[in-house]
Amino acid sequence: METTESILAEEWEQLVDEFIDREAEGFDELTVSAFFEAWAAIEEMEPVSVSVQIRIQEGQVSLIAPPTVGLQTKENQLWLEDGRVLVFTLEPA
Repeated sequence: METTESILAEEWEQLVDEFIDREAEGFDELTVSAFFEAWAAIEEMEPVSVSVQIRIQEGQVSLIAPPTVGLQTKENQLWLEDGRVLVFTLEPA
């Protein structure tokens, strides 16, 4: 199965170029075969795991994400791609 990390840069660039060319030619719709090919490729992609470090210092939670993954963190907050924010807090056992 192909993942978002395993797709070749050349393949991605080709897809983008084809989209741009199609738009430049005045077409605003995908062909049925192109749509289902793209849909199948998306369904075959597997989610990519991202390691986020959790640092606890003086009772405060800090999240640290690698800069290469595109996640925004600040203190105990983690912003998701859809705009939601996850807030992590400590709770006594």
